[in-house]
Amino acid sequence: MNWGYKIAIFYSAFAIFILALVVFSTYQKYDLVADDYYARELKFQDQIDKQNLVNKEAKVILWEQKGNKLILQFPVKENISGEVKLFRPSDASKDFSVALKPDNEGKQEIDISLSSKGKYLLQIDWTENGKAYFQENVIVL
Repeated sequence: MNWGYKIAIFYSAFAIFILALVVFSTYQKYDLVADDYYARELKFQDQIDKQNLVNKEAKVILWEQKGNKLILQFPVKENISGEVKLFRPSDASKDFSVALKPDNEGKQEIDISLSSKGKYLLQIDWTENGKAYFQENVIVL
């Protein structure tokens, strides 16, 4: 076999490799943090202010995982409204949200039995007596 055949085989193998990469890349899934990422970015300073208010006023929400339940403990027991979101960075289809409805003792239980195992961000966005707060923690289910 002379060098002309070797070059032809090399270029053919290279072309097949490039085509395989193109086909493989078309089947990749790309999840954005949120569909409205740019609009949220413009409001990000509001979220930072909410987080700073949590730290300043010591309004940290305690959470605990017991079996298939996620238990949230609020420091105040009334005038609370908002949302709890379990955000999965690796797969947006596994995110879910729950409205805040603490009981008389300031506790709320969230059923996590249907959620997939893995790393989530526990994002709690709430208002209490007209003030807005935001807390984010890493949780592994």
